Amino acid sequence: MGEAMDFGLPEEVDDEAAMVEAMVLSAQLPPGNTLRTPYVELCAAGGGRRRTSTKTGTRPVWNEMLSLDLPTPPPKALQLNVYDGEDTLLGELGIPLQGLRRDQYHDMRIGLRVHDHGLVSDSYVSVRVCARGFGCLQ
Repeated sequence: MGEAMDFGLPEEVDDEAAMVEAMVLSAQLPPGNTLRTPYVELCAAGGGRRRTSTKTGTRPVWNEMLSLDLPTPPPKALQLNVYDGEDTLLGELGIPLQGLRRDQYHDMRIGLRVHDHGLVSDSYVSVRVCARGFGCLQ
């Protein structure tokens, strides 16, 4: 038999179901004309979605763990959306899953693509991500 082909996706390991744990730490959001009441929603293509509680201000701190079951094969990235108050989308970002080491936490500070403003350099979300049931073993 030949060698396995690498399609750039994290490899499935054993029979453990693929899931991701994302600790949503904090954010710096663009100022608004009204008091911000943001929350974060984590989504996977072909999978579920989870959300944090609502906080107040432009520098919210959540420190909340969101666990999300993933389809097989796992997607290349997760979608993280930041909403304000009554479901007004403030911005979105992709959390890359490629190259994650299995069962190890990876800290990420990712620029937030703010709607109607493009990428705003001083807006970001900080997350700590861990791959469970997939990822590199080294």
